[in-house]
Amino acid sequence: MVRERYSKKISPFVEERLPDFVKDQYPTFVGFLKKYYEWMEQEGNPVERTSSLLSFRDVDESPEEFLGYLQNEYLGSFPNEFVADKALIIKNIQEFYKTKGTVQSFKFLFRVLYAVDVDIFYPGEYILKLSTPLWQLDTTIKVSTYFGKEWEKTIGYMVVQEGSGATAVVDNIRQRYESGVLVTEIYLHDIAGTFNSTGRITGTFVESGITKTVFGEPLFSVVDNLSIIAGGTGYNTGDQVVFTGVCDGSGAKGYVSSIDASGSIREVVLHEFGINYQTTPTVTVQSVSGTGASLTATINTTATYPGYYADSDGGFYSSEYVFQDSAYYQQYSYVIDVNVEDGVSVKNYKEAVKATVHPAGMKMYGQMTLNQSIDSGMGNSEIISTAVSTV
Repeated sequence: MVRERYSKKISPFVEERLPDFVKDQYPTFVGFLKKYYEWMEQEGNPVERTSSLLSFRDVDESPEEFLGYLQNEYLGSFPNEFVADKALIIKNIQEFYKTKGTVQSFKFLFRVLYAVDVDIFYPGEYILKLSTPLWQLDTTIKVSTYFGKEWEKTIGYMVVQEGSGATAVVDNIRQRYESGVLVTEIYLHDIAGTFNSTGRITGTFVESGITKTVFGEPLFSVVDNLSIIAGGTGYNTGDQVVFTGVCDGSGAKGYVSSIDASGSIREVVLHEFGINYQTTPTVTVQSVSGTGASLTATINTTATYPGYYADSDGGFYSSEYVFQDSAYYQQYSYVIDVNVEDGVSVKNYKEAVKATVHPAGMKMYGQMTLNQSIDSGMGNSEIISTAVSTV
């Protein structure tokens, strides 16, 4: 955009504004005064400048010498010199201030100041948090269906059983053949009421704005619990639990998961519930050395798998997690990771970051990363060696 030139001049009106005796007796003074105003009206001189002040606030029209004033007004916390186009940054600075303190604002700042890319990460995400992992217990029911993969579309929707009125929300669907029968196992939460083995299961879902329905035949009865009556002696962890008896059921599986010093069974795990257990099966433990154990089972239409941690926030089972140290590994620290080859050190950017994007109450760390390619000595292959220094 071309700045509008000053057009309302004073010099043409100087002579007519003077008294007649001045024009008659002092023509040289009149000429001088007219020339003076003509000079004042030239570009860059006081009259022209004062008349253009409002247009100078538009970055596209502001002359280079005036741009520094706009920088002081809008980029007061920025260093005086940076590699990006100054006018372009001033025009877009509002969006930067709206995101101040975010990862995007850090990346923007380093591109503006040094034309480099940086990574920002938070050590607090790698702190071991005691008692915080989500302990998950999956409760399921098993049905035979005629709709195959359509049942997967019910995830997140509700299922209802006819007759009992029991309801639940579908978490997941697992389909597989058990004893030659295609079984749909429905993972549930927010269960209300009691599911029985006689009522049909109805699931609904919305697809392309249309509500659709799928059905499942009456539920299969499964083995849902094991109880230890007597632990016996001489057993080993991993010994298999076997289900037998006069019943139509099949597929239930379990194993010994814990024993004491004498080999007495302290805990068993039921990891497959089977199907079609109309009567309670007899439970035995297969072992090469164990004897004397007595276990009982119960059957039901619902069963719950052994619990597990649904996330890794606890960290105690992952080498990625560490204890909090109130300095680097804490909730209120962040790290700016710069490649050594970019030639930007912490002392270069520390003050600029503190003045522009640093979130109040946080602790800043600078990290320098050096990636080196090393000839492996095996054809054209290379080994990447990484060195990290943190300040």
